[in-house]
Amino acid sequence: MYLPTMSHLRFVDFETLLFPGSSNDPLPFMLRALDAAVACPETLEHFTLRLTVASGFSTSEVLAGYSGWIILDTTLSRTTPNRRFSRLRKVDIDIHFAHNDLLSDQSLHLIRTLVSARMPSLHEKGVLAIEVILGDDD
Repeated sequence: MYLPTMSHLRFVDFETLLFPGSSNDPLPFMLRALDAAVACPETLEHFTLRLTVASGFSTSEVLAGYSGWIILDTTLSRTTPNRRFSRLRKVDIDIHFAHNDLLSDQSLHLIRTLVSARMPSLHEKGVLAIEVILGDDD
């Protein structure tokens, strides 16, 4: 990953998988690299995270146990030094439950609400949009 190039990105679209028991989440590394690259004038306007949740995860594990929500909120909402990410206008979070058709519409709303609560700064800035997707895309 070439950090000087990252400092000029306007749009980042990041896709990752979340597996039960895995400690190899690439999101914190990606956000640290992006944060470190913003030494020159930052340009990031839109960040998209597409998170696919593998089977074997419960909804509560995704909501309460995933540290990525806090890392994402802290990194992208930081205003010092030099007002990093001040041009950020939109953060899209797409949570895809690949093998879980048992969630009701009420559950989907609850997931959006609870994930939003784990990212209070982005929510308060009005830039956060969360989509929950069930089943296969095929």
